[in-house]
Amino acid sequence: MTKTFLSALSLAALLPLSAVADSISGTYDNTLDTLYAVSQPGSRAPDGDSYCKETFGKFVGSTVSGTYDINTTTLMMSATATFEGSEASMFPLGISGRYAFMTDGVPAPLSDMGVNRIILNLSTDFSDKESDVLFNGNADYNCLLSNRAAN
Repeated sequence: MTKTFLSALSLAALLPLSAVADSISGTYDNTLDTLYAVSQPGSRAPDGDSYCKETFGKFVGSTVSGTYDINTTTLMMSATATFEGSEASMFPLGISGRYAFMTDGVPAPLSDMGVNRIILNLSTDFSDKESDVLFNGNADYNCLLSNRAAN
């Protein structure tokens, strides 16, 4: 019984060390140069691109920056995003094959600009960092500002 207790104690002592070793922290800074329309269900809607450019075109060329902290073993993670001078906390989305985050709402200054959500997608090797800002549009379209080409 003592041997079992000591083995469990030894294992418990090692757990925090491995959790710290698997923690990856970093930053990102993405220039948002693509603005396009999506329909209310979320599919690409090229016929709404002119609406998005008229309404939110002034944000093309702006940046989203922030931080992330990911434990690749426990998958406990957090991130932040800063857009137009306002910071927002991001929460993991639990999407397989990547590290994905999204804001749960945005601070009032961003909401006043029409921002609905900010999204961050990281490849599992952290080489690809995609940022998207979703703007509330009209009854037909929402607008997505991204550092990636429209899909």
